[in-house]
Amino acid sequence: MGGNAIKNTFTRRYEAKEYYKASEIIVDKLLTLFPNRKLSIIKSYRNKESFGDIDILIKSQNTINDDIKAIKDKFKPKEFVRNSHIISFDFNELQVDVIFTNNEDYEASVQYFSYNDLNNILGIICHSLGLKLGHDGLSYNFREGTNNYRNVVLSTDWEVVCKVLMLDYKTFVDGFDELEDIFKFVVSSPFFNKEIFSLENRNHAARVRDNKRKTYTEFLKWIEDDNNLEDDIYYFPKVENKYYWLPHLFDNIPNFEPMYNKVMDEWLLDKKFKLRYNGEIVSELTGLKGKELGEFMKWTKEYHAEDKLKMIINTINAECIDDFILHNYNVYTGNLFNVEIPQTYLEGMK
Repeated sequence: MGGNAIKNTFTRRYEAKEYYKASEIIVDKLLTLFPNRKLSIIKSYRNKESFGDIDILIKSQNTINDDIKAIKDKFKPKEFVRNSHIISFDFNELQVDVIFTNNEDYEASVQYFSYNDLNNILGIICHSLGLKLGHDGLSYNFREGTNNYRNVVLSTDWEVVCKVLMLDYKTFVDGFDELEDIFKFVVSSPFFNKEIFSLENRNHAARVRDNKRKTYTEFLKWIEDDNNLEDDIYYFPKVENKYYWLPHLFDNIPNFEPMYNKVMDEWLLDKKFKLRYNGEIVSELTGLKGKELGEFMKWTKEYHAEDKLKMIINTINAECIDDFILHNYNVYTGNLFNVEIPQTYLEGMK
């Protein structure tokens, strides 16, 4: 995507009329290969004058290796590049990017990749609210510092995305005539804040990536001109603590609040479990280290079933945990798989 993947074969920008004609040919060829698959050309703004590539989304099967071979045989490109689930190749001097996606993510991916860099830009606003916007939809990452506990997809419906960002969904559905219309749509969100888009405020990976994206750099230039930001739009002040926005998210994302509470409860139990039962504690009691320690702890999870092990550790009296670990170690070293937990230990259960 972006027209730069093919480096050793001549490709060029296509004027709009030529591009749409080539699109029909390419899609027809792909449909003969994959007649029963969902397939979409990624939408751009309507008055775009030229294109450096064509981006096509295809629903994938369990493996894409056979699909890749079929595409190579059909198009016979001079150059072919694969980057994970995206393949790029030349066709009549035009770069073709085919993005494979699974069935679950297909509809969300169609929306996410639409309209140039729009959703990459909206994703930065989402991040400021504690959310993530990606090809799989809108998600929430439960994390503490650098510790990522769980990422949960909240919605694949872009109407929900627009509602959260307080954007007009009908405008998104109708599409955009010009690139500037996309920029105006972004800044119509009251969550827009110029500071969060500055390259100096982005992490290194994002800074390198976004600096190469023409639409993003054009957007940065556009928002630097204060004449483009309407005075009558109210923007929320920047808030450092993202938890501040949770009430707004609960109100606008269906079922998020009960799911959030459920995951937080599970996270608290996991934290308690890890404080009571971890490699350092088990190593000190058993003398095991490294690989041997890992194998014993893996065996313990399998022997009790992981959920049951967590329940036991979290409910047994703290002074009984050492005995419980040593009992398991005795079973493990003696290969006594049918030995039950001693009743004296179970009596320590709260």
